[in-house]
Amino acid sequence: MAILKIRRKKEFTNITAKYEVYIDEQLVGTLRNGENKEFSTNKGQHTIIIKVKGSRLSSQEISIDTNNTEYLNVSCTKIYVMMSIFRILFVLLAGIIIIFCGVKTICRDNVNSLLFSLFIALISIYFSFCKRILNLEIK
Repeated sequence: MAILKIRRKKEFTNITAKYEVYIDEQLVGTLRNGENKEFSTNKGQHTIIIKVKGSRLSSQEISIDTNNTEYLNVSCTKIYVMMSIFRILFVLLAGIIIIFCGVKTICRDNVNSLLFSLFIALISIYFSFCKRILNLEIK
């Protein structure tokens, strides 16, 4: 038997989310924020993937050859942290626009139509950049 040790870095991003560990497309366990776990596998070639429970977010697929003990680290990339800041700014700006214009009068005149168009454009930008990436690396 070989042992696969996976360490989830303690970080603010996805602090409450559980990461699901898949070995050869089989769910073998979950990881909480900052948690380390060991998984027993047969010796030989295995495919590892980490997914965020209840989300479409997953790591890249890694193939490793386990002979004795292998170490893996998993964390969210800094790209997602920048996206988190963008999300906060987006929500604040959207809230200011809605409060300033008023929900009932958002399309009453040209100025409000322009602000509404800006709001729709921001939504489009938000969803086009809304990508989180899990980084799985062999130590």
